[in-house]
Amino acid sequence: MKHARASNPALHSATAAAQVLPSSSSRGLDDSKPFDPNEEVGGKAAAKIGRNDPCPCGSGKKYKKCCLGKAFDGNQDPSPPFESVGPGTVSSPARTTGVHVAPYTLAKLLDDEDRVVRLTGRERASFANRWSPRKMAALSTESIEEGLLSRGIEYSRPAFVGAAHGYVSAWDAAHCWDKGGSEGAAWSDGFVGLAACELWRRFCPSRPSLEMIDDWMSDGYQQLEGRRSLAALELWMQAWTGLRPLVQPQTRNLMDADRSMFQGRTQMLSNWVRDFCLEAVNGALQEPLCAPLGIRFIEEMLATFPEESSDLHFLHDLATLHFRCGQIDRGRGLFDRLIADHADRASGYVGLSDALAYGQGQGTARDL
Repeated sequence: MKHARASNPALHSATAAAQVLPSSSSRGLDDSKPFDPNEEVGGKAAAKIGRNDPCPCGSGKKYKKCCLGKAFDGNQDPSPPFESVGPGTVSSPARTTGVHVAPYTLAKLLDDEDRVVRLTGRERASFANRWSPRKMAALSTESIEEGLLSRGIEYSRPAFVGAAHGYVSAWDAAHCWDKGGSEGAAWSDGFVGLAACELWRRFCPSRPSLEMIDDWMSDGYQQLEGRRSLAALELWMQAWTGLRPLVQPQTRNLMDADRSMFQGRTQMLSNWVRDFCLEAVNGALQEPLCAPLGIRFIEEMLATFPEESSDLHFLHDLATLHFRCGQIDRGRGLFDRLIADHADRASGYVGLSDALAYGQGQGTARDL
């Protein structure tokens, strides 16, 4: 069964911003203030948010039920979407009504050929001198380091690796080089921030940055375009394994994690988690190894975000995956618990009926 995957309002806003920001604007790769999707940038209006679209603040509500009518008067908290405050920690930002667009998200758009070809000639030319993750990855380590030094960056490899332990975002780690705190001309083409992302990837592979995790999530979706469910889930499990240690104990649900860690990135954690579960359930019909990956993911996700345990969809998917693995007693026990705890909800009845009807358990759907 094919399912629709949710979109990310931050990515749509990033696309709109990329199409109108001139090359001389430092805001093109600056997340020091919220991006208002309805503001005019560079003389052109960015993408409008419809009344029934998901609210760009990340609340999960419709725009008309949340932030519609709230003025973007410039008085909102101008802090970045999250701020690294110590080894392995992330601070939770104040909620704002603008859409934060992380600079790495904007840089990644330059590697998306489908989006780039839709730009006008003038817009394409304005980004010709900007760096993208793909261009940076093609450089040798020595060339990246020489590029930093030529820009006046006080760089040393040991110092960068040591400083990286105080951050979870590689782009944020680059601020250890910004002694003046102004991100001057040396930063304007994106080289410095992307250099930090690529050097982190090479020097600290066992402790992935948020940018690396975001890339693995995106790469998983690329695998799904080619209907390679198992390859997608393996990439996503790699992303989850890197992400899980970064979640702070006080972050107990997916929406809080989105606000504190994933604002402005190409993926929304809450959407991605649901896509992981659904793809595991669907993919296991053709590739049985998808099922144990899905079981492990859901169990670890619910342990990490305990407030999600009340979501019947996750429990339904977990029970279904046990049936897919041939763990009939475990799957039936979970469905029986769903039915007992939520007798007024259809999820448990329908899930167990489907599992039995498809021959994944002893008996048939008539047993119900």
